[in-house]
Amino acid sequence: MSKDKETSKDDFVDDLTFKRFTARIQHENEERKKNGIPTAKYDISSGKAYLEYADGRRVYANKT
Repeated sequence: MSKDKETSKDDFVDDLTFKRFTARIQHENEERKKNGIPTAKYDISSGKAYLEYADGRRVYANKT
């Protein structure tokens, strides 16, 4: 195999792995929402972690 074909094959595998990982995380977050379990998220603009509940409520973490 030429170097270009190996690179494109590796890129394809990486892309496929990323898509599967993203789909799995989305599925788990949907399941958490259905079961009323909060999801941990991060607010980039404020630089704080928070829990998001199924009703949309956000509870920010306190620094200790």
